[in-house]
Amino acid sequence: MKTERILKILFSLLEGEFCKVDKLAYKFDVSEKTIYRDIDFLKECGIPIDNKMGSGYYINDSYELKRKKLSKKEKSELNELIATYKKIPEIQMKELLENVSDKFVGSFNDWLSVKFYDERLEANFEKIKKAVINSNIIEINIDGNKKKVKPYKIFLEKGIFYLFYYTDDEKNILDIKLDDVDEIKILNDKFLRKKN
Repeated sequence: MKTERILKILFSLLEGEFCKVDKLAYKFDVSEKTIYRDIDFLKECGIPIDNKMGSGYYINDSYELKRKKLSKKEKSELNELIATYKKIPEIQMKELLENVSDKFVGSFNDWLSVKFYDERLEANFEKIKKAVINSNIIEINIDGNKKKVKPYKIFLEKGIFYLFYYTDDEKNILDIKLDDVDEIKILNDKFLRKKN
């Protein structure tokens, strides 16, 4: 039922509808808290959802679908998925929703652009920016030593860029100069960002 409910909420959002939590809770006979969790799940999967006071949740105005409406084939596939799958593993659900989120073109990924004197530094900056936005784990290479980290943010201090990242236990945040990083590889592994 959870999968079916989330897909129906997504379908409504993709059709351009405003989704009010109380009405969705009534429609699906669940608590409002459950609907909030469903919306959070969709956001974590990259669906650009915002809330307009009094109107409900909607696809963020700064994004647009590559095509304004879903094609008949896409509607049919979504409806078939909703009708066929009452329960699919959460990992498959996330993959499906990440594929849907790829249908959006928006300004969010272009919020910051920096020109560097060094192409390597510029490429690393762009990879970190993408990983931070998408909550991807990255592999950094410093003098031949590779380490997987969960990037938190990029910080500029006195003309020097730093990568802030979570420790393995996610209890602390460490930093490293971006100049010291030889190479960065974005991994497919995701992590759940802590709300600070």
